Amino acid sequence: MYKFLCSGFFALAVVILFSFPVSRSFAQDTNETRTDGDVIATVNIYDTKIISQTENQIKLSFEIFNRENVQPDIHYGVFLFNQDSGTKYLVDRKNYDEVLTLGPGESQIKEIIYVAPAFLKGNFVLKVNAFTSDSLPLAFGDAGMITLDGSGQYVEILTESCFILVENEDPKVKYALSQGVDVEQSENLIGQCTVKNNYQSQITVTALFNNYYRTASGEKVDSEKYSPQTITLNPRETKDVSLLIPKALKPQAYDAELRLILGEQSVSNTIDFHYVLRGESATIHNLRTDKSYYTVGEDAIVSFNWVGSADLHSQARTKSISRSKNPTIRLTLQDGNNIACAKPIDAKSPENEADRLRQAVYHLSVTSDCIDPQVVFQIVGDQGTILAEKEVSIKSTDIPATISPVVAEKERSRNIVGWVATGIVFIIACVLIITILRKRRGRTIFSFLLVLCGMSISIREASADTLTTVVCFNEAIGGSLQCITVHAVVQIDKRTYFTNEPLKMTGTLQDAYCSNGVVFNGFIKSKNVPRERNYVFIGQNMAWGTSASRMSTAPGTAGVYRVKFKAKHHFLDNDTSDADSTSINYTVKLPFFCTGTRPSHTTMYPGDTENLTANTNYSYSLPDSSTKCEFFCENNNYAWNKSLKECKLKPTVDLKINISDGPLYITQGDVLDITWNATNATSC
Repeated sequence: MYKFLCSGFFALAVVILFSFPVSRSFAQDTNETRTDGDVIATVNIYDTKIISQTENQIKLSFEIFNRENVQPDIHYGVFLFNQDSGTKYLVDRKNYDEVLTLGPGESQIKEIIYVAPAFLKGNFVLKVNAFTSDSLPLAFGDAGMITLDGSGQYVEILTESCFILVENEDPKVKYALSQGVDVEQSENLIGQCTVKNNYQSQITVTALFNNYYRTASGEKVDSEKYSPQTITLNPRETKDVSLLIPKALKPQAYDAELRLILGEQSVSNTIDFHYVLRGESATIHNLRTDKSYYTVGEDAIVSFNWVGSADLHSQARTKSISRSKNPTIRLTLQDGNNIACAKPIDAKSPENEADRLRQAVYHLSVTSDCIDPQVVFQIVGDQGTILAEKEVSIKSTDIPATISPVVAEKERSRNIVGWVATGIVFIIACVLIITILRKRRGRTIFSFLLVLCGMSISIREASADTLTTVVCFNEAIGGSLQCITVHAVVQIDKRTYFTNEPLKMTGTLQDAYCSNGVVFNGFIKSKNVPRERNYVFIGQNMAWGTSASRMSTAPGTAGVYRVKFKAKHHFLDNDTSDADSTSINYTVKLPFFCTGTRPSHTTMYPGDTENLTANTNYSYSLPDSSTKCEFFCENNNYAWNKSLKECKLKPTVDLKINISDGPLYITQGDVLDITWNATNATSC
């Protein structure tokens, strides 16, 4: 007995002690370190759903969650895709103005209104996407399908027909919408599409172009001036049109958004022409901090991910481009009053391109208490030109009464004592329960309760990661080694599944240099441990905001499992190197069941899917433990009898009073005989 109690005490102690957070020690210098795995964001969107729909006005809700570090610069938008035709394409979008900052483990539930174009008619799919201001994709949520019953009167731009030409180039050379064709400022871009007039009358529309930084979810930027371009269409006419695409003014990647307007009103779906304007540039995709406030003497840990000029992407028309070889990284930390609170960093980026493309982590020595920190990050070219700049402001939360390091150290010590005390109480309780039940039921219960006590420490599992990876491959012609940086967002639709429940995996790929849709046959491979099944998400010409999904099933045994995603490069028939991977954990639990024999004249809650006849056995899976196993009588003639646990015909009573001699008057003290007939009565 003593041996078993000691063993149990030791095992539980190990479980509890190893459940404490582990503190990592970092050298207090400004040397750059590199992460292994390169997960650069851990934002997820949960529980995306449509709350209500009134004609073309849709109310949606979703939860946006951040797992690690402080994640600023979170934007979100609604994307509407067609559902009726074979090829899925973007029809409309709305970017919302709100910008979120979420701390580690923090989430917010949002409710938003989206108004679809009044002319749309048919079935469509609504998605909610999260991203940074530099168009780094963070997460996506599928709200589901909606049906719109608009007028159907609009000019439809057939997305699958559209492509880009470079003026004075061979007209046979066509560039896909998301390919990111790179051009000089002096070159002209031509967008070619087929348009269809769904009006019953002739119409003349004007092409309206707007340029957006990186993608159409970025900031609107200035464009070249251009003359109005009009299109005249006869009733129900389909026509091929060519339009001059006005370019932005500074080197970078852009989306030129096309809408056709009648007066001031948009009367078409949306088309995005993605292109790159050549020249020196850089992009800071993401910047995170480890905390929302700092005390003097601490290290502020800042992680970031950036890439060089957008025209260096793998599909660029011109390969021999001279760009900065060793840009300078400048990093400063200020408090909410714009007072410097850490030693700034001014350092050269790594010479090796593959190292430079990885996520970087810097440690800034904090020189004064820093509330509401502001981080300013600059990439400076070899000629001293600022190529990219990102500034984030973080509102401090959960600040101690004083952030003096002495008080902070006392607070940490107090927390440790609290954890230890809680652990001891927990151990004693578990050991007492185990001891009592062992006496009652024998030794086998010991192992079960030991596992149960250990499992009572819960961990909130992540369901999404944004992964950056450098993929190298040999070109099909010449065999030279090429390296590209790819952003992959991978997620599963839930954190917890029932056994054998459908599991949805979703992924998207994007060229990090210029936010291109992946124009090669890129794909994400996932391995659902322990089933060893592979699923491929094809990323060919995957435009911004789109994603691909595959279905699997959760294992048939309860436990904690993992989906492993790998980004690889597939060039023609040359499937080459494995790249970095990321894993997402999820929990599988047994469903809650109602079991027994079904009484007569009943239906089951939340519904009888088996069409069981009376007095037959049933086993019904419930969605969660809060849903009770209940029965309801099948019509109003029956009532549930709690003691008998069955439905019985409702009793009826027919009262009869003799009033043949006239109206009946009863006064105090009178005695009156009443008779009645009762059916289905159990007592009187």
